[in-house]
Amino acid sequence: MSRSGHLITDDDPVRCALTGLVRTTDKLGLLLHERVVYRRDWNAEEGKVAIVSGGGSGHEPFAAGLVGQGGLTAAVAGSVFASPPAGAVLAALRKVAGPGGVMLVVFNYTGDRINFGLAAERARAEGIRVSIHFVADDCALESEDKAVGRRGLLGGIAAIKTLGAAAEAGKDLEYMGKLFEEVTEESRLGTIGFAATGCSLPSGESGINLNPGEVELGLGVHGEPGIRKYKITSTRALVQELLKPVQRRIKLSPSDDLLLLINNLGGLTEIEQLNLITAIVEEIEAQNAKVSLVGSGHIMTSLDMAGANFSLLKMNTEIREFITAPCSFPAWPALTTPGGEIDTQETKETFDCPKTVNWGVSGVRAIVQKVCASLIASKDLLNELDAAAGDGDCGSTVALGAEAVLKAIDGLDCDPSAFFYRIASALENDMGGSSGSLLSLLFTAFATTIKISEEQFTAPVVIAALSSGCTQIMQIGRAAEQDRTMLDALCPALRELQSSADLNKAAKAARAGAEATKDMVARAGRASYCKERDSAKVPDAGSVMIAIAFEALA
Repeated sequence: MSRSGHLITDDDPVRCALTGLVRTTDKLGLLLHERVVYRRDWNAEEGKVAIVSGGGSGHEPFAAGLVGQGGLTAAVAGSVFASPPAGAVLAALRKVAGPGGVMLVVFNYTGDRINFGLAAERARAEGIRVSIHFVADDCALESEDKAVGRRGLLGGIAAIKTLGAAAEAGKDLEYMGKLFEEVTEESRLGTIGFAATGCSLPSGESGINLNPGEVELGLGVHGEPGIRKYKITSTRALVQELLKPVQRRIKLSPSDDLLLLINNLGGLTEIEQLNLITAIVEEIEAQNAKVSLVGSGHIMTSLDMAGANFSLLKMNTEIREFITAPCSFPAWPALTTPGGEIDTQETKETFDCPKTVNWGVSGVRAIVQKVCASLIASKDLLNELDAAAGDGDCGSTVALGAEAVLKAIDGLDCDPSAFFYRIASALENDMGGSSGSLLSLLFTAFATTIKISEEQFTAPVVIAALSSGCTQIMQIGRAAEQDRTMLDALCPALRELQSSADLNKAAKAARAGAEATKDMVARAGRASYCKERDSAKVPDAGSVMIAIAFEALA
């Protein structure tokens, strides 16, 4: 499955996109009819080798995003997922050709081979010096069919970066031909990828159809299927599966100087991509090798495909020099050296836990356990209430917090302030969301008030502590009664406790306050952004949570 459509209404979206790119910089020029982007600062008479590449559109920032100092001299764009015609490639060759000659870098797809090859022959007939080279770094397809061969994928970008730096350094066409063969050698460069969805093709449906939890391994970048489907259990397991064909091709070893390029195919979230980076780097280390340089980003996409591919390049001294040379084209990601410091030590609690007062901790623990059990049992109810006017996760969030509290107080034997601070810490760290932070604020104020009272755990102290917590929630959370929040149950319960010190009455006040939120318009919290959904006439989930807690206490 894929997205239902694109935010593209122009009749000629490729030329429109190239125009947009060129309008954002004074470094590029555009042959609009032929869809050729070129360097404006290029002086062919200097005798440097020009580099030309390209292919179908839909892979942005490839290929026009590779044009610039230290990269391509010109790029030719076809229609979406379609090779550019030979005439357009020839126009690019004519635009940049000079005494140094032109290197054509072609990604190995049938249409590109034919059209770029035809353009090269026509250029030679006109006296242009051209060499043509084919990128075939795919580790998934291992076809022996000469008419097919391996596909050209992300690894070709690393090859272009290497060649671009060599051209800037004044290397000649013969040298660069040998460099290309060196950097794309089968035992040196390999690429593999996966996708959780196909892409939204303007002209039809993607060929990738997956069930929930499945990914396609070794897929192409045009929406075509890969080698097989794979039921994903973890990111690390997925990476282990992906590295198998890479290992067969390039055979990693401890002495390798490895470049890792990770490419978002268009629809992967940033947090997913970072999880993938962690898994790849750690799995390579587990295989007794090490990543020396890493670059990550949108480099060679497939429209909105939710997936990624990655390339591994074994660098030697010469390749590393060119890979790390300065460049000024936007598609090349910043390269960094892995090895940042990761401190796995937990932050020390600021409240110690001396057992200074015999205050009946076991009885209070039993009460807290009962409240937590009631909240966990109310998970589905709270989610249902929250879905009517929020994002539907209140019950799940509260259950997480309650489970964290149960774990934090299990066997805990300490003074009352430290006991409640431990609850606050569990809510802060494990519950998540604004509700977790607000409840942590409540219990932190609770703990602080008890601490100031020199551990006298009496009813007046507890009520004063609750009052302090409510005040903190209102001041820092910028909410008040009648805002359709947990305060609409918490404040009435507090007033009843201050008046009668009766928990049963406090629980009834909390429930009445929660029920009254049915007719309120949200003025704080996430639900305040969805006022049009207040017509559901259900009580606020946060206030019901407070009512359930007080009823358990009572």
